[in-house]
Amino acid sequence: MELPKSFNNKTTKWGIYLSVIAFIVILGLLIFAGNIDEWSVAGILSFVGLVIVWIIGLIMIPLGMSKTEKKSSPDGKSSILNLTNPKYRNAFYVFGLVFIVFLLVTTAGAYKSYHYMESVKFCGTTCHVTMEPEYTAHAKMAHADAKCADCHIGEGVTGFLASKVEASKELIAIVTGTVPHPIYANEGIHEVAKEACEHCHWSQKFQPNRELKHIHFLRDEDNTEWDIDMTMHLAAGTEPLGLQKGIHWHMNKDVKIEYVATDKDNQVIPWVKYTNLKTGKVTIFESDDEPLEKAAFDTLTVTQMSCLDCHSRPAHDFKPAEEFINSRFVTGAISKDLPEFKSAAMAACVEEYGTADSARMMIPKKIISFYEENYPEVLKDKKDELNKSIAAVLDGFTKNVFPDMKVRWDKYYNNLGHMKSNGCFRCHDNHHVAKNDEVIPKTCTTCHTFNAQGTPGEMQFATAGQLMEFKHPGEDVEPEDWQEGLCSDCHAGVGP
Repeated sequence: MELPKSFNNKTTKWGIYLSVIAFIVILGLLIFAGNIDEWSVAGILSFVGLVIVWIIGLIMIPLGMSKTEKKSSPDGKSSILNLTNPKYRNAFYVFGLVFIVFLLVTTAGAYKSYHYMESVKFCGTTCHVTMEPEYTAHAKMAHADAKCADCHIGEGVTGFLASKVEASKELIAIVTGTVPHPIYANEGIHEVAKEACEHCHWSQKFQPNRELKHIHFLRDEDNTEWDIDMTMHLAAGTEPLGLQKGIHWHMNKDVKIEYVATDKDNQVIPWVKYTNLKTGKVTIFESDDEPLEKAAFDTLTVTQMSCLDCHSRPAHDFKPAEEFINSRFVTGAISKDLPEFKSAAMAACVEEYGTADSARMMIPKKIISFYEENYPEVLKDKKDELNKSIAAVLDGFTKNVFPDMKVRWDKYYNNLGHMKSNGCFRCHDNHHVAKNDEVIPKTCTTCHTFNAQGTPGEMQFATAGQLMEFKHPGEDVEPEDWQEGLCSDCHAGVGP
């Protein structure tokens, strides 16, 4: 097969060399380097780089021919697209055949790469240390079946491109070692995630009340169990069964709640606006504790309330030590027969450790040291129980605390409730007052009612037609301690 003389030039030859070598290496990677989902970041970047080299090589082939044609042509024009000439037609066929083969191979690899890069495994394991906390937390959440892309990539081409720009910034941070510890969600993620939430959850959907049982263990010698049974009022106000409005009233289609926060984490909210979309009535509540100056509206944003204002950790929640220790008491992984184990375990877990290795070494050491000083007989008579319980504590700790990334429960605000952060009490604090003296209330029964509380066998039960007053466990806690303060002051994972 005879090819045109313009095929014989340095640019075209180098283009052939580059494209052939890149193709061979790409083919070798796809055949011998295992599944793409086992590649490291370097491997994936190498694959992308080879595809770019291959494309550059292909462009150089006709580019070199065209330049050569122009130099040798009297009129300075290129005739490489003149397919009536057998030589140019042969060159076109060769180039076209090679291009199609190369395209099929690289497209297959690119397709597999694209789908892998959209997977949870890629997001969570490729950048192992950086994303390990989020990957671990996601796997144990109710949304574990949802892919990262479902919530972190907006709809349409714009959302996709915006996510890739952000991903490029994150990749540069990983390569240059400038990743923040801990990492925080990008600005705008609330808007993206709100769209994702409403694919499955929507404000018109009826939410019935829900019965909850909370099992706690006190920090006393007997690790005393304290149970609380309650009804959560979740109804959105649609009242198909005659239920009154509940927590999801904030998302009712006839309700619009707006607020102004003075911090980036939306923890300080001095101004709230409620609009009844049916009647048009507007009520503005302002904090009498920290009033917002009128000039502040020039620099602050009025935000419409969305799901994520309460459900702030829907897929990556890090349980506080209080919770993961309690849950292992419930399952029996931690023995209730070890005196003051709850207290000893909490003291060891709330310490901030520099690395995961140091935490795994120091937590058992601190707990054992506690028993050496206070209950030496436990080390002799219940050593196996103690070791098993310590292992359970470490299991909870390693799934919720990641010292290498400085991640733990108090680094991210969980606004669902009012124990881990101020949550509901950011607005429901008895200090947000309207001009007509209406107040956003801070009362237990606004969101839930208590049905039973106490230790098993000695439970106090609510009577029909009467509301049960909450009783705080522990003899050292006075009513005014919790009535006047905020629950999160003590219960943000470090307190009782």
